[in-house]
Amino acid sequence: MTKLIKLRPLDYYFFGGEETFDSGAKGIKNFHVTSNLLPQQTGLAGLIRHQLFLAGYGIGAESFNGASVPQWESLTSISPLFLINNENQFLVRCPAVIKADMNDAFTPVQMSFESSGYSFRNGKWQNKTIQVNGYDAKKGLTNCWLNLATKEIIGETRCETITKKKIFESKNHIGINKAKRIEQQDDTGAFYQQEYISLAKGYSFCAFVEFSNDVDTNQLNTIMPFGGEKRSFDITYLPAETNWEQIKTQAVSAIRDLIPQHLSIILLSDTYVENLPAFYNSISGGIFHAKPFRNITTPGNIRSVNFARLTTKNGQADQLRKSDRMLKFLEKGGVIFPNDLGGCVKLLTNPVYSSIGYNQFIIINQP
Repeated sequence: MTKLIKLRPLDYYFFGGEETFDSGAKGIKNFHVTSNLLPQQTGLAGLIRHQLFLAGYGIGAESFNGASVPQWESLTSISPLFLINNENQFLVRCPAVIKADMNDAFTPVQMSFESSGYSFRNGKWQNKTIQVNGYDAKKGLTNCWLNLATKEIIGETRCETITKKKIFESKNHIGINKAKRIEQQDDTGAFYQQEYISLAKGYSFCAFVEFSNDVDTNQLNTIMPFGGEKRSFDITYLPAETNWEQIKTQAVSAIRDLIPQHLSIILLSDTYVENLPAFYNSISGGIFHAKPFRNITTPGNIRSVNFARLTTKNGQADQLRKSDRMLKFLEKGGVIFPNDLGGCVKLLTNPVYSSIGYNQFIIINQP
């Protein structure tokens, strides 16, 4: 049974990452942390499992471990998280080849593959160079969303050139941690600045969720805490009038116009690649970012878990725990130019990660 889940934050929200107050780059403590725009797929899975657990459905005993397809009884699979507006139009992350001018006009950069020169990439000399015309390194490329129905491109709040229509808004909260001041008897480490995010009016997160046939989604809680700071989200499950495979087909049609000439793989989700050297050898180049991934594990005795607390220490069996293992994913919206299409697709395909919405991609201009 497939349902479309819609998640709407009731206020500003916070989805943390590797950079926390207690753990910054090179082990230095932070005073400023920012929220991710989207939750991790494992976070979404945890939220749905929490709903099922509260409603009395079986959710399995194991957390996602990356080694095998999770067996969660009532929950079978989850698609990548994307966006839906009030007109029931779906939006996916736009390929990372888009630039914006001061008038908020979004256009793809023009790329060409030249065989007359050489470039040192992937640890060896290549007899092709990728030319990107119209790209200003000082301005960079925008992170945008693409409406699959209208093909409209909408920017994000963190793009400095974007001044008009936005999907995400940010808000900084500045304060002093009183508990630290009392404990330390001074202001050391007490000042902090935290950036929260909100969704613009008319937008929600969404994903397709596959349940076992015995699940009645009307029995699931409609308001749940989600993410850092336990912010409240309104959650609804709707009959799925389409599915993720049809969304991928629509994305191929909508994105083809943005990359009209080149064989490309577009990442519709964050993607884990186990053999990076082989992956680099299978591509001519690409435009993508790497992002850290660390999942949260649930203790075996799930009925005694304090879902509101998170620890990184061993031996605390009653709390959720951050995994010791950190991976690097290719971020959604990445554009890959393969020179060995079959080999590249094989390296990007991972049934374990795709079962919860990672490692999802489409091929544009396939021969």
